[in-house]
Amino acid sequence: LELRASAAVLGIDRVVELAYRDSGMSGWPTNGAPDAFINQPVEEVSDRIFEVLDEERPRIVATYDANGFYGHPDHIHTHHAVMAAVERCESVERVVAVAMTQAAVERAIEVAEATRSLLPEWLGSRLVGTVLEGAVDVEVDCSSFASLKQRAVAAHVSQIDNEALVAMRADIFAAVFGIERYVTVFDRSGRPSAARRLFDREWLSGS
Repeated sequence: LELRASAAVLGIDRVVELAYRDSGMSGWPTNGAPDAFINQPVEEVSDRIFEVLDEERPRIVATYDANGFYGHPDHIHTHHAVMAAVERCESVERVVAVAMTQAAVERAIEVAEATRSLLPEWLGSRLVGTVLEGAVDVEVDCSSFASLKQRAVAAHVSQIDNEALVAMRADIFAAVFGIERYVTVFDRSGRPSAARRLFDREWLSGS
């Protein structure tokens, strides 16, 4: 219900739930649960993801990198399953992974400290696996949609580690999370990456 509420805020018209159990962070007792996501065969998860890709026929897919953004085991497992699925889906030309640069993390911490705002643990404690500025080849300025983004986060009421984001002043939230960054982790197009744009018209047209 929370995921669907969040998707509705963002205007997403299709949500597919695979119904796996959250494995928790590395070392948590929940890691050993038989139905925990990390204990499901990559091949099985990949097959289910491929079914969706085969129906939707996307050209660009967004996922996590091999580090799972901040090391969450489920995110890492997702990366492997998605990459296995896109290898089989001929429509997919490019896969991008969400990323943050060290400069962006430092900026977020500076803004939070200056405004006495709290940051979620994964960001405030520098758990995020940052990338070099030059590695980022896609930037999306979504600052004008920051309020929707914050409302979408708020819809996940059971995620208590999001409380800091939900409580953050709207203008501060936009300053910290107004730009999305991605690195290209898969490209079978044979064309240059769309420099700092996700849906580059020239890239999509093949020119």
